[in-house]
Amino acid sequence: MLRMIFKMLWARKRRYGWLLTELVLVTMIVWVLLDPLVVLLSIESMPNGFDERNLYRVVLADYNSHSSRFRSEEMNPVKARENRWSQLRRIRAYPGVESATFFGNTGPFWQSSYYLRFQKDTLVTDAWVMEVVPGSDYFQTLRFTEVGGQTNEQLDRLLQGEPFEQPDRVVLSDAAFPGQSARGLNDTVNQHQVVGTTALVRMRVGGVPMPVTSRLTYPSGQSILFRVRDGIDEDKFLPAFTEWARNNLQVGNSYVRSVQTFRDFMHEDGDEVRQNLRVRTILAGFFLFFLFMGVTGTFWMQTRSRHEEIGILKSFGATRGTIVRSLLAEGVILATLAVIIGCLLYLQYAMKEGLYNPLGNNGNNIYTLYSGRFWFEYFKTHFSVISLITWVLLQLVVCLGIWIPARKLSRIPPTEALHED
Repeated sequence: MLRMIFKMLWARKRRYGWLLTELVLVTMIVWVLLDPLVVLLSIESMPNGFDERNLYRVVLADYNSHSSRFRSEEMNPVKARENRWSQLRRIRAYPGVESATFFGNTGPFWQSSYYLRFQKDTLVTDAWVMEVVPGSDYFQTLRFTEVGGQTNEQLDRLLQGEPFEQPDRVVLSDAAFPGQSARGLNDTVNQHQVVGTTALVRMRVGGVPMPVTSRLTYPSGQSILFRVRDGIDEDKFLPAFTEWARNNLQVGNSYVRSVQTFRDFMHEDGDEVRQNLRVRTILAGFFLFFLFMGVTGTFWMQTRSRHEEIGILKSFGATRGTIVRSLLAEGVILATLAVIIGCLLYLQYAMKEGLYNPLGNNGNNIYTLYSGRFWFEYFKTHFSVISLITWVLLQLVVCLGIWIPARKLSRIPPTEALHED
């Protein structure tokens, strides 16, 4: 049967030559549209590395010296820290609150986050810094993804003590060095002692999970995170807690500016990224729809014009299933050949210009992105994945354009098919 199909393709080589050229062009266009879209959607589906559900953020502020509520005696650093701890204890005591922690000026989805460098033998990596106040249940509150058998409660206990001691006792992402565990690392160059490990963490909307590390500090940040127990109605809880917080968390010169869900905080800097993804999706969908409609229509018309062939096949005893399968096989072979040619042509461009990657966007770090953690960092894997998706989509479109008219034509009696031609 396969030999017969190739003979039929060769017999119609002039007509199929134009179809092949069209499919090759469509393949290259689909590749350009799909590459960034697939990578961005893949990134969006990656885990955050912590549990943002049931998590809220209390945004604090301080009265300025011109305010009638400002008290100069509260400016003492020791007193200011005591006031922060007082606010934290009050939030922990609120009904329904499971845990609470200080959320400094660096951490997941903070725009002001910075990096620390780690070195293990000849390997070097950078990790986003999370400011952790010892004893504040930081890891338990954010519920980081646990790795290596260590619980978040154990990580919090490992970071007890005074900040800024040498060497720095830190928690580092276990996959900070791809292919090797960061557990037990002692970085004598930068005076870091890894006492625990956690998972990679997404630090930006649209960004990939990256290595993170902790840095012990005093409670000086302008916000507090707290987690409520499962089953609490957010629509009822948030207004009630916000009103309570404004009335009960004014301590010293500090007061509550607002209360928000952590998901809202995560998306504050992600509107541009999400809008970019939406625009790409809409444009890709728009172009793909019309491209595929054109391809489907072309094969539809080509199939409907083959009454005589179908009549001859039926007169020689060919069944409806045989006719449909042979026509579909022609389309599959033609589409496969077009994808191979189109991908090989695009490969020449890709080897020179590279494939799509999020490097430099959304806060990703040039030193840690090309580390072999994600499929799109490998050229061969990246190219193969997008090519496979392109092939699948093209096959679906071509087969749809053939199957509908072929199924209808295969039911026509041989005499009628020959007469209509």
